This record gives sequence, structure tokens and C-alpha cells, in this order.
Amino acid sequence: MSHVTEQSDNRWTTLTEAAGILNRSPNNLSQLCSKARIRPRAKDGLYPLDKIAKAVQESAERDLRNAPGAGQLTHLKADRLREEIGILKAKRAELEGRSVLRETVDANARELVAMFRDVLSQWCAAVRVMTADPALVAEAERLRDKALGQMKERVAP
Repeated sequence: MSHVTEQSDNRWTTLTEAAGILNRSPNNLSQLCSKARIRPRAKDGLYPLDKIAKAVQESAERDLRNAPGAGQLTHLKADRLREEIGILKAKRAELEGRSVLRETVDANARELVAMFRDVLSQWCAAVRVMTADPALVAEAERLRDKALGQMKERVAP
């Protein structure tokens, strides 16, 4: 049973669930929450997930800056910390509702292309009915095909 709940724009969760989401140990998050003065709600003991994610990100950034021999960090360790910070930023954006799944964006784009295809096909049919000029009909169809081709190039299949 999940203890994650919604209140305004914040997600509230247990430290154990936050640890699973942020790839940390519950003990590590407990210490981090104490240092960052992140307190659970009194009514249910749940923690604000967005604040914990921000504290984890800031901690990783501090580690990158303040590591012993920070100027001599191995490239692999520095790259790993930068990658971890990027992952944490992405998780925070998701938690704060500032990101959208690529599948959602792709589905919406495909739906828009289908709508435009219908409108442009109706436009070509109207041109065909309203005029007897085959050159005008051919140009309308060429423009339709060009527009649809450009849309399909930009939308993932």
C-alpha cells in the first residue's frame, strides 16, 4: 500500500518510499532531512518529496564541489556525479510537474497531425468541388502533401 499522497503541488511520502524513488537509503535521507531541517507533517508523519529531492541534489552538487582534491577528481567520478545531478534534476522536475513524458508529447503530436490531415483533405475536396481547374486542384494537393510530409518528419512514428 502506497503512502504517497497529494496536497497542492507537493507529494508527501514516507522516507522509505522517497529512498526508493531517489535511489538512496532511508537512513541517508533521514540524516539529510535533519541537516536540511525538513520535517514531516504532524498529522501523518509524511515528508515533502520535492524538498527531499532538492536537498539530495544540493548535497550531490556540494560533493562535486567540495570533494577532497576536488581539482583532482577523476574524470569518471566527476562524470558520475554530474550524471547523478542531472537525474535528480529530472526527478525534481517530474515531481514538481514541470516535465511531461515523451510518450505523452508524441501521442499528442500524432493526434494533431491526424487532425491537420483531415482538415487539409477537406480543404482539397472543397477546392475540387469549387473549381474545375485541374492545375488549382493539383496545387492544393501538392501543398497538402508537403505540409503533411513536414509534420511527419518532426513527429516520432
